[in-house]
Parts: sequence; C-alpha cells; structure tokens
Amino acid sequence: MRRSTGTSIIWKRNRPVNILSVFRNLHLILAALFGLFAAAVGLSGSALVFREEIEHAVYEPIITVGTTMVPFATLSTTAAALDSARRVSMMVLPIAADRSVEFVLQKRNARTLKGADQMSVYVDPYTGQVIGSRRREASVIAMLRDLHFAFFSGTSGLVFNGYVAGALLFMSITGLYLWLVVSPRSERFSLRFGGNWKRVVWNLHRQSGALSLAALALVATTGAHYAFREPSQRLMLAATGSAPPRGIPIVAPPLAGSAPRDLDAIVGAARAAFSDGTLAVVRVPSKSTQAWAATFHRDGDGGESTDSGPTVYVNPFTLDVMRVDDARIMPFGARLEKSMETLHYGKFGGVASRLFWVVLGVLPLLFMVSGALMWWQRAGRRLARGTGRRKFGD
Repeated sequence: MRRSTGTSIIWKRNRPVNILSVFRNLHLILAALFGLFAAAVGLSGSALVFREEIEHAVYEPIITVGTTMVPFATLSTTAAALDSARRVSMMVLPIAADRSVEFVLQKRNARTLKGADQMSVYVDPYTGQVIGSRRREASVIAMLRDLHFAFFSGTSGLVFNGYVAGALLFMSITGLYLWLVVSPRSERFSLRFGGNWKRVVWNLHRQSGALSLAALALVATTGAHYAFREPSQRLMLAATGSAPPRGIPIVAPPLAGSAPRDLDAIVGAARAAFSDGTLAVVRVPSKSTQAWAATFHRDGDGGESTDSGPTVYVNPFTLDVMRVDDARIMPFGARLEKSMETLHYGKFGGVASRLFWVVLGVLPLLFMVSGALMWWQRAGRRLARGTGRRKFGD
C-alpha cells in the first residue's frame, strides 16, 4: 500500500481519497452555500446581545421620581384603554426608580407574534399617566430579531436558520481538522501580522477560527435548538433523563363566574413565593384557565433576561403558586434547556462574556471574507501554473 506524505489516504476501489481534500472541499462548499446567511445571523446577533439595554436606553422614557406609586392594576387599566382592540399581555417593571412601567398590548386571538402586532405603552408609575407608546414590530431591534431567527420568513425561515446553524457547526469541525493538519505545530497559537498580506489572511482565518471554536459551536448548537425545538427536547430528555415542565399550568375558578384577583395581589403572591430576586416581568395569559407567570432577575445574576430568569406561576383566583421554574434547582436536562437563551447570547459571565459574544458575531463575516481571499489566492496559483480548470478534490 502506498503511504502519503503528511496527509492520510484511504484506498477505495483502487482510487485514493485524500482526507485533507475531502474536508477542505466540504468546508469550502458549506461556506459558499451558507456563509452569507451565517454572516447575517452573526451580525444581527451581535446587536441583540445587549437588546434589553438598548431598548431601555432608546425607547423607555425617563421620569421624575415621586413619593407614592399608583397601583399596578390602575396603571394596567390606563394602558389598556389606549387601544380596545388589544389586550394587556405583559407588564415589564422599571429597572430604576426614574423609569416608567411598560405594558405590552397585543391584538386579541393572535396566532403568531407578528399577528399580535405588539405595542409598548409606557406609564408613569407615580402619576398614572401614559407618557409614550410604540409598535414593537416597527423597531430596528424587532427587525434584527426577525432577521436573526427567521430571515423575515416565518416558520420556514426559522427551519432554514437551523440548517445554517448546523452548517456553521460542521464548518467549525472541518476547520478544526484543517487547522490541526495544515498549521505547523509551532504556529498553531501564534498570530503573525507581519510579512505578506496573504500570509496574514491565512493566519487570521485559521487562528481566529481555532480560538473561537468552542464558543461558535455553542452558539450554533443553541441556535439549532430554537429551530428544531421538539427534536432537541426529545434528545436532551433521552440523554439526561430530565426535561422542564411543558406549557402553562391550568387553573379553574373556585366558583362559576369568579373573577381573578387584581394585578397587585398577583404580584404580591409571586414576590412572596420568590424572595431571592427582583420581579422583572408579569405575563398575562390569553386564556382565563391559565396561570399568570412572574419572571424574576436573581440578585447578582445580571446576565439573566426576562425569558431565562426564575419564573413563578400563580393561580389568579386563589393566589396559590402552581409551579416555580428555577434553573438552579432543576435537574440537569431541564436546567440546560432553561438556560438556552443565556448560553446563546453569552449572558453567563456578565458584561465580559457578552462583549466577547458581540465580537463572536462578527467572526462569520470575517471568515467569509478571508476564506474567499484564500480560495481566490489558491485559484490564482493554479491558473498561473497553467492548470486552467480546477478539479474537485485538488
């Protein structure tokens, strides 16, 4: 049997298959097919890492601090009166004393988030007056989210985004192999910016890919989870033996025709059930038979968002706590799924990890540009040697 010089060769039907060429071509094909989409997802993701802070800074009015706050129930009624075609679906509590309370209104009986056409209404908690409003879907942040998750194409775009995430993961794996095989051992972790620009591009592409491999794989894996949520949940359940509870707890009025307690009573019950944090969001269910959800930011965990923080489900009729979803006390599989957003946006290490995630989102564009330059350089060398047409696998 023949032996290769530096690259392993497999013999199949008397024809050699160069493993290096196979991985290189797979890497190149995936980059050509999905590179532009991965770059768009990465750049939009960089902007969304600090989505909540951007929305607070840009859209949320600053108010004069008063001495007494108006009850939440009164504030909610005031906000709802702004548009009778919509219902209050969420209350976002202020992050500071000089900030307003945000009520999210959405169209009744909406089947999708776009169909809900959500509107944010900002109410002064000290005077009870509406001081601003905006359509959430018309904001730049909403457009970036739509691009990031679904390429403006709804469910089909979300599924395609899952394939983009899978391609990014496979490009990372093939890139790791190429880095290990092609890069000299003495240069694997050295970034050299001197000399020929082609060498600089080569170094930048390979070294930055190797150094960001684990983070890129994490982002791609969690991104694929959003696109293929049900298969992902079944896989985690099979692998870990645990999964978070599904759906919103069902409740029933104690007596026919009973009305739910007011918003302030529900807020009080949620706070009493979870004292180890600050209440951030209260979600109003679309059905009277569902529990209300109160999500907290745990003290000291600044990376938690309004979606991934501990959530208390409260019976609006009896104020009983139906369930508490807290990643810290869940089994591993359930905790992993509850933490998907935290992992996807790098919110597990405070500001430092989130800043790194911003840089991480720019890398797919860097890889696409540098990879194109590297391919063009190789193609130019072949033409210069007079090979003309390039053969697949060379």
